[in-house]
Amino acid sequence: MKFGIISYILHKEQEGKFYSYAPYIKEMNIWLKSADKLLITAPKISGDPAAIETSYNEVDTEFYQIPVLNFTNIAHSINSLLKLPKVFWGILKVMREADHIHLRCPGNVSLIGCFLQIFFPKKPKTVKYAGNWDPEAVQPWTYKLQKKILSNTFLSRNIQVLVYGKWPNQSANIMPFFTASFSETEKRKIEKKISSPYRFMFVGSLVEGKRPKFAIQLIEKLQKKGVEVRLDFFGDGILRTELENYVKKNNLNSCVTFHRNIKLKDLKTEYENCHFLILPSKSEGWPKAVAEAMFFGCIPIATTVSCVPWMLDFGSRGILIQDLEEGKKSREKRIDTVESGGRRANSRSELEEIVNRIIELTKDPEKLEEMSLTAQKWSQQYTLERFERAAREILGEQTLNNKPQTTNAKQQTPKRKSTTANPKSLRILQLIDSLRPGGAEKMAVAYANTLCEKNHRSYLCCTRKEGLLKKDLAANVGYLFLKKRNSLDLFALRKLKSFVEKEKIEIIHAHGTSYFLAGLLKLLGVPFKLVWHDHYGDSEFLQKRSLQPLAFFSRFFDGIISVNSDLKDWALKNLHCPLVVYINNFVASPSEESRSDFRLKGEDNEFKIICVANFRPQKDHTTLLKAFEILSIQFPVSLHLIGGDPGTTYSENLQKRIAESPVQDHIHSYNEQDDIYRYLKAANLGVLSSQSEGLPLALLEYGMAGLPVVVTKVGQVPEVVQKNGLVVDSQNPSALSNAISSYFCDREKMKKDAKALQQSVHENYSVEKVIHKVIGFYYRL
Repeated sequence: MKFGIISYILHKEQEGKFYSYAPYIKEMNIWLKSADKLLITAPKISGDPAAIETSYNEVDTEFYQIPVLNFTNIAHSINSLLKLPKVFWGILKVMREADHIHLRCPGNVSLIGCFLQIFFPKKPKTVKYAGNWDPEAVQPWTYKLQKKILSNTFLSRNIQVLVYGKWPNQSANIMPFFTASFSETEKRKIEKKISSPYRFMFVGSLVEGKRPKFAIQLIEKLQKKGVEVRLDFFGDGILRTELENYVKKNNLNSCVTFHRNIKLKDLKTEYENCHFLILPSKSEGWPKAVAEAMFFGCIPIATTVSCVPWMLDFGSRGILIQDLEEGKKSREKRIDTVESGGRRANSRSELEEIVNRIIELTKDPEKLEEMSLTAQKWSQQYTLERFERAAREILGEQTLNNKPQTTNAKQQTPKRKSTTANPKSLRILQLIDSLRPGGAEKMAVAYANTLCEKNHRSYLCCTRKEGLLKKDLAANVGYLFLKKRNSLDLFALRKLKSFVEKEKIEIIHAHGTSYFLAGLLKLLGVPFKLVWHDHYGDSEFLQKRSLQPLAFFSRFFDGIISVNSDLKDWALKNLHCPLVVYINNFVASPSEESRSDFRLKGEDNEFKIICVANFRPQKDHTTLLKAFEILSIQFPVSLHLIGGDPGTTYSENLQKRIAESPVQDHIHSYNEQDDIYRYLKAANLGVLSSQSEGLPLALLEYGMAGLPVVVTKVGQVPEVVQKNGLVVDSQNPSALSNAISSYFCDREKMKKDAKALQQSVHENYSVEKVIHKVIGFYYRL
């Protein structure tokens, strides 16, 4: 594989090797384990490598030098504008030749890269956004523009944007990620006795953005209040002389010591012996110093920027400093957030508040030791091995599913292929209450089958009622039926426990309400990772959603997958699981059998409208019937309803409403169907009249089948359809009728939109586009 890097980071060359900032190079060397050839376009300067710089792994490398861009003043801006053609050419050359494009953001070079990647929609791409992804952060407009381009699923295709932290309302391109410094072999429990004299560290550049003077002033105030403290600086920068003078002037030499940059192995020893790390930065991406210090039990004192509040669990794993550089709106939001973690840092007396907080904690050594252990436990999740697994998963799923564009013989060897495959085969059980055709049920079966194809050991357990979907399970999927009779069926629980232990299940992926049974299994002490998949369809009415017993059992969830962004935000706010991701549903392409000459009921000359939705209130068939009756007066149409009838009051009233309709002869019901594409191929138009949705699988099936669609503006429906269908307000029969009639009268537009929607669904909601995100999520548990 040819791995192409577009970077703004300065490089140096010595004896044919390329050097740069060591943490960046070490991270890139992990990505490059899957590469046969490295293509780099980046600025290059002369000089010998510094102590903090290292080189890329031994790999065939081509370097395309581009000039440094600088827009800090008019003269530099004019000079940089003249250099732009060379920058464009260097980036384009790498993008054309690479099999996988890796873009480092944010920066001037990466802004150009963001624009140019648009012209390579079929090439797999990753973006490492090393800055602050917080949507409300005060940042240069160029940074915001890069975020907008990368978040746009139309402009940025076949791309994974790796960002620090978990942020609300993100597109499918955005993937929370991390970085790592230490190995699994370095993990160990360090029980620190945190007592006087208290040792503080500052690790980083001595520059304005890191606010090192704040650290000194903090120590100064603690000392004046009678706390015995010591501060060690590890780093260098332009403020060093100024800081040394401040220390000397204020007689702080006995408690503040300056060191130069030291190697990571030596820094590790300092972390082990230190109590607190101070990092009062104005801006950060993923602050490595914080994660590294926490790995060895240091309690971080850090600013509420980027993902830092999440890293510190909003105050339970460290002490948060309110960021004074933020805009008013962001500040108010963050103050509320910090308060939810335990204590607010008042903007007018920030330093005094932090000092008081530290003094309070020194009076409670047990609390400090608990924070130290909690910090260790969190940070030690993020090891080099886990980073490598995540990187391989992304590269394996993105790159191997594209045709290789290199003739390098190494790529054809079994050994080279194995490096991009999943590093470890997992044993995963899909847990679902029934196998009757429905969105959640279809997804459970699809996951089980697809994971087998990806060489994982896959199982499915149906708890309550089997159905038509059972025959769709692949032959190599392990299957269990519990025949569960009630919520506390101990026989079913015992049967599941025995199966999980016998098959050595590592992950239970519970769909919908099946989390209850999986949660009981966790209570029994059975070791496995529990993923809950939230398919909740009433996402328009989340304020009415019941929290119990879900909130209680969410304490046992290791991760949550939500099918739309509203559900993700709701889970983060109301449940007790910090790892929540939004991952699209996906659909498979129609099989050849589905394309047989099948005909729907009714006359051949009728315009056939199909609706795939179980008879439930949220699907609002009543509005659809009213719209259809309006249409029937003007056009030769028929309505075809496919869905299960649960025998509820709603479904009984619906059947009665159909029977009494003046156009009942043109309304046809088919109950549940297993091969849905056979019906969709025979229809002219797909419709959904729902009052609420998550991410309806039926809509994706319409698109995959090549049907034009008329749907209501609920859930993720507008995001899926975009401009490739007609979207109307819910509970509005006239609007629904008018939209359908417009397609009836303009068949060319209807065909054009249907084709565009089909292409969009193929590109964004197919199995291969989504499953790697799920597998990557499993590996991060």
